Amino acid sequence: MKQLYKNISFTSLHQVFVTLLAFVLVPVATRYLGTRDYGLYTVATTIGFFVGLFADLGISTIVTREISRKPRIASAFFARVLGAKLSLSVFAVLFLIVYLKFANYDARSNQVIATSAISAIVGSFSMAAFGVFRGVEKMQYEAFGVSLDKTISVAIGILVLLLGYDIRVFIWSFVISTTVLFCYYYYVLYKKILDFKISFRKKQSLVILGVSAYLGVSAFLSMAYNYLDILMLSKMGGMADIGFYSAAYRILMVTRIFPTILSTAFLPQLSARHSDRKKLASLFSEGVSYLWLIIIPLIPGAFYLADPIITFICGADFAPGGPALQILAFAAGAQMVNIFFVPLYIALNEQRKIVHFQVVGLVLNITLNLILIPVLSFIGAAIATVATEAIILLLIYFWMRKRLALPLFPSLAYTAKVLACTVTMMVFVVFAEWAGVQVIAIIIGAIVVYLATLLATKTIDLAKMKKVVMEKSLT
Repeated sequence: MKQLYKNISFTSLHQVFVTLLAFVLVPVATRYLGTRDYGLYTVATTIGFFVGLFADLGISTIVTREISRKPRIASAFFARVLGAKLSLSVFAVLFLIVYLKFANYDARSNQVIATSAISAIVGSFSMAAFGVFRGVEKMQYEAFGVSLDKTISVAIGILVLLLGYDIRVFIWSFVISTTVLFCYYYYVLYKKILDFKISFRKKQSLVILGVSAYLGVSAFLSMAYNYLDILMLSKMGGMADIGFYSAAYRILMVTRIFPTILSTAFLPQLSARHSDRKKLASLFSEGVSYLWLIIIPLIPGAFYLADPIITFICGADFAPGGPALQILAFAAGAQMVNIFFVPLYIALNEQRKIVHFQVVGLVLNITLNLILIPVLSFIGAAIATVATEAIILLLIYFWMRKRLALPLFPSLAYTAKVLACTVTMMVFVVFAEWAGVQVIAIIIGAIVVYLATLLATKTIDLAKMKKVVMEKSLT
């Protein structure tokens, strides 16, 4: 467990740091780019995500799983992985060319999208390095690298905007930062962890791609039902609508750091316990109990403070996105649990099932968006996102519950205590808002009240937490 706590520490530190940087960039980007160009920026990064997924196809996750199980194969396995990824990168470029041909964006938009795709392809090779760091549980290298990447991109991006350059120059900040990240990661791998070279062997590459394909398709489907609404809005609505919707969506993206931290830290541990159902279920339930501390207060807090939050962070021009933020708060809660379920399925080699569930989610999402976007624009897209995440959660939970035949979520008593602490927090929020307190002060005060209530009710044990910290410092 000591190694698990170390993993959580490293991933937590860099995720929090990266999130703080994102909150520095978002207010500047929304104000200097405006609603239309911020919408274009969102479209470009969304397409870049898809390009990156095609270039990775789940390989980075397979690297983590296989190396955590058999550390001795790390060098040879990673060499084969690099060969496979070169082929996938060609496929990703072809996908981009075909998409841009049929999407019929204007020349300026195509330029921004293509630049974002360059960053995504370079970044996909860094994702393979992530897999090694996680597999050997040397997450400090990943943490430093991601922090370096985001620091460079945010610093250059803000400087470019302050100097008056437009989105076509702004987007290059991400290419520069991902290139630096790539150089750092492969230097560390070569010097400290692996002795590797690029090695393409057709049969072995096909085996790797065959194993990773389901994860790649799963990641693609997850991205599809999370981001397809943005692409559909770009064709059925306008860039300003995307700006409103994406502003709300990006604010809530901060919530992903919590399940991402847990997923990254728990995957090696869950994989190591894949043969013991009781230990596996118990470990997973412990992780969900941490998520409960975030999800339960998040939904009512974000719903009640949506309008002042989006105005404070993004500016008055983005105020129409407030209702979308209220709706998406419910999607964020379901999504956090969905993300944390992924390493449990991977540990049991049941990633195929996730694909099946996500196909259902994708069909539902496309159908709802086709119905709701023409009528409700970005509000309809938000409703479709909530419905999709909820259905996926139900499918994933009930199948795994049947598979393990053991409790996967914390007890009702624990959940009730977290709910009681949340009610106390919301009483403070309501009265503070009525008193005209600034939203940032309300949020800080709400966090303090919530944490104090958690400690007072012994929902979290400070003595135990201190003991954990001491154990980590000694190791």
